[in-house]
Amino acid sequence: MNDYLLKPFKQNDVAALLEKWSTCLLPKQKYPKKIGKIKKTLQTSWDSSDLLDTVAGDVFLGKQLITQYIQQTRSALINARESLFQKNFERLASIAHA
Repeated sequence: MNDYLLKPFKQNDVAALLEKWSTCLLPKQKYPKKIGKIKKTLQTSWDSSDLLDTVAGDVFLGKQLITQYIQQTRSALINARESLFQKNFERLASIAHA
Protein backbone atom coordinates (compact mmCIF):
# COMPACT_ATOMS: atom_id res chain seq x y z
CA MET A 1 0.00 0.00 0.00
CA ASN A 2 2.18 2.81 -1.19
CA ASP A 3 -0.61 5.14 -2.33
CA TYR A 4 -0.64 8.69 -1.15
CA LEU A 5 -3.18 11.42 -0.49
CA LEU A 6 -2.38 15.07 -0.92
CA LYS A 7 -3.48 17.51 1.74
CA PRO A 8 -6.09 18.81 2.01
CA PHE A 9 -7.78 15.43 1.69
CA LYS A 10 -10.73 15.26 -0.69
CA GLN A 11 -13.66 12.99 0.14
CA ASN A 12 -13.63 11.44 -3.33
CA ASP A 13 -9.90 10.66 -3.11
CA VAL A 14 -10.26 8.97 0.29
CA ALA A 15 -13.28 7.00 -0.96
CA ALA A 16 -11.37 5.90 -4.06
CA LEU A 17 -8.45 4.55 -2.01
CA LEU A 18 -10.75 2.80 0.42
CA GLU A 19 -12.62 1.26 -2.50
CA LYS A 20 -9.38 0.14 -4.11
CA TRP A 21 -7.95 -1.53 -1.03
CA SER A 22 -11.18 -2.89 0.44
CA THR A 23 -11.24 -5.61 -2.23
CA CYS A 24 -7.78 -6.79 -1.09
CA LEU A 25 -7.98 -6.31 2.65
CA LEU A 26 -11.57 -7.22 3.52
CA PRO A 27 -13.07 -10.66 3.19
CA LYS A 28 -15.63 -10.99 0.43
CA GLN A 29 -19.07 -10.05 1.69
CA LYS A 30 -22.51 -10.35 0.19
CA TYR A 31 -23.13 -6.62 0.46
CA PRO A 32 -22.02 -4.27 -2.31
CA LYS A 33 -18.33 -3.36 -2.41
CA LYS A 34 -19.01 0.33 -2.92
CA ILE A 35 -17.90 2.33 0.09
CA GLY A 36 -19.28 5.57 -1.23
CA LYS A 37 -20.26 7.19 -4.46
CA ILE A 38 -17.15 8.15 -6.33
CA LYS A 39 -17.79 10.87 -8.82
CA LYS A 40 -15.77 10.56 -11.96
CA THR A 41 -15.17 13.99 -13.35
CA LEU A 42 -13.26 15.22 -16.34
CA GLN A 43 -9.88 16.74 -15.67
CA THR A 44 -10.44 20.46 -15.92
CA SER A 45 -8.49 23.50 -14.94
CA TRP A 46 -11.27 24.57 -12.58
CA ASP A 47 -13.43 22.47 -10.31
CA SER A 48 -15.64 24.56 -8.06
CA SER A 49 -16.92 21.54 -6.13
CA ASP A 50 -13.30 20.66 -5.31
CA LEU A 51 -12.71 24.16 -3.96
CA LEU A 52 -15.91 23.98 -1.89
CA ASP A 53 -14.78 20.64 -0.49
CA THR A 54 -11.40 22.14 0.42
CA VAL A 55 -12.97 25.08 2.27
CA ALA A 56 -15.69 22.93 3.85
CA GLY A 57 -18.42 24.77 1.95
CA ASP A 58 -17.34 28.23 3.12
CA VAL A 59 -17.93 30.28 -0.04
CA PHE A 60 -16.55 33.48 1.53
CA LEU A 61 -13.28 31.74 2.43
CA GLY A 62 -13.09 30.30 -1.08
CA LYS A 63 -13.44 33.77 -2.59
CA GLN A 64 -10.76 35.12 -0.26
CA LEU A 65 -8.36 32.35 -1.24
CA ILE A 66 -8.97 32.92 -4.95
CA THR A 67 -8.45 36.69 -4.55
CA GLN A 68 -5.17 36.16 -2.66
CA TYR A 69 -4.00 33.63 -5.24
CA ILE A 70 -4.67 36.06 -8.10
CA GLN A 71 -2.87 38.90 -6.30
CA GLN A 72 0.16 36.74 -5.44
CA THR A 73 0.34 35.29 -8.94
CA ARG A 74 0.11 38.71 -10.57
CA SER A 75 2.91 40.00 -8.34
CA ALA A 76 5.09 36.94 -9.00
CA LEU A 77 4.64 37.30 -12.76
CA ILE A 78 5.56 40.98 -12.67
CA ASN A 79 8.67 40.21 -10.60
CA ALA A 80 9.60 37.31 -12.88
CA ARG A 81 9.30 39.49 -15.96
CA GLU A 82 11.48 42.20 -14.40
CA SER A 83 14.08 39.61 -13.39
CA LEU A 84 14.11 38.18 -16.89
CA PHE A 85 14.63 41.59 -18.52
CA GLN A 86 17.37 42.38 -15.98
CA LYS A 87 18.92 38.97 -16.66
CA ASN A 88 18.80 38.26 -12.95
CA PHE A 89 18.38 34.50 -13.30
CA GLU A 90 19.06 33.76 -9.65
CA ARG A 91 16.11 35.92 -8.63
CA LEU A 92 14.01 34.44 -11.46
CA ALA A 93 14.75 30.92 -10.22
CA SER A 94 13.82 31.95 -6.70
CA ILE A 95 10.50 33.35 -7.91
CA ALA A 96 9.80 30.26 -10.00
CA HIS A 97 10.35 27.93 -7.04
CA ALA A 98 8.39 29.96 -4.50
